[in-house]
Amino acid sequence: MKKISIIIPCHNIENNIDKLMESLVNQSIGIENIDLIFVDDCSSDNTAKKLMEWESNFENDIKIIKLDKNVGAGAARNIGMQYVESDYIAFVDGDDFVETVYLNCLLTIAEEYKCDIVRCDYDRSSVKSDLQIGDILFDLYDMSDEIERKKYILGLYSETMVWNSVYKTDFIKNNNILFPEGIRFEDTYFTYMTMMTASRVAITGEVLYHYQYNDNSVMSTLTEQQSRDRDIPLMMFLDECINRGWLDKFKSELEYLFIRKYYREMVVNMFNNFSEMNYYIYFGIKKVMKENFPNYCDNNYLKILDKDMALLLLDERYTQPQVQKIFEEYCSKHRTESHCYSQEVTKKNFPILEDYISGKEIVYEEQNLYDLDITEKYRYMLDISYYNAFIEKSINK
Repeated sequence: MKKISIIIPCHNIENNIDKLMESLVNQSIGIENIDLIFVDDCSSDNTAKKLMEWESNFENDIKIIKLDKNVGAGAARNIGMQYVESDYIAFVDGDDFVETVYLNCLLTIAEEYKCDIVRCDYDRSSVKSDLQIGDILFDLYDMSDEIERKKYILGLYSETMVWNSVYKTDFIKNNNILFPEGIRFEDTYFTYMTMMTASRVAITGEVLYHYQYNDNSVMSTLTEQQSRDRDIPLMMFLDECINRGWLDKFKSELEYLFIRKYYREMVVNMFNNFSEMNYYIYFGIKKVMKENFPNYCDNNYLKILDKDMALLLLDERYTQPQVQKIFEEYCSKHRTESHCYSQEVTKKNFPILEDYISGKEIVYEEQNLYDLDITEKYRYMLDISYYNAFIEKSINK
């Protein structure tokens, strides 16, 4: 049996396959210990042809699963996991590549310290550094100690990628952890679910994974509507936190996670990337926070770690001009060069905010959520909750 299976979802990556494959077949643990599972997600270029060329040279080490329709990275990874027969699983994106000692380093730690997850650092370099395996420094989290899990939650909340980690196969299967399908940002749910269920985790600061930004990738060409998908996996994770009692056990830590990942990230994303800022979205986000974390403005981690963020939470006592000033100043600090809309776009949407502050009634449409399947339900909740303040007929302060 192979030691580890690497699942690689592929969609139109013909120009990246050779560099990726060279980094994988030359792993220092030996290709005979690796099972490469490529899920070709209905590519329209020569991806399938190039994969078959590599397969002809490594027949015992490469599996190619060809899909008839495009299903997205989440579903492609789930399909790939059905073919895993090894002790460990890793995920690599098709346009990236890894260091020669990538698997050797992570598996050595995983096996010696009986870890469910081992994570490494990454960069955006296009050149390998030819690291040599030696004394690898890492942090070990024993989750039988609640303090350790709290530290892990606080350290991981912003790092939701799955491609810089190896996972114990039994850990993933026994906890029935799968990726959400039909949405983007599926890594978030998977990462947070593993965060809350792992028994032991190690994180090394060694840069072993090289992430390559692709102008034509799914994540770099999102529409505004697709960009709102980022909060669907977070709503799904919130449901799990409530149902499994995690919210009671790790209230302050998960509250801070949602402040940063759910509230801040979506608000800054809207200001940076949306051509028109719609404050119904902001109201919906804030309402969800208030319903699930009624005292979130008093979060201790927020006060200690992120005083600037505390302003953006917007106490109800702020006037409309104060709110506008806080939004603009905060978001301009986090604005990227490539996604920079003028503040005029922000200002022209403030009449909606003024209506909210003045208590003006806004009427919304309702729909029976029980008629929808789980993905449609969360997608509908996303639209309605953000634009229509979570399916209520008026916003009450």
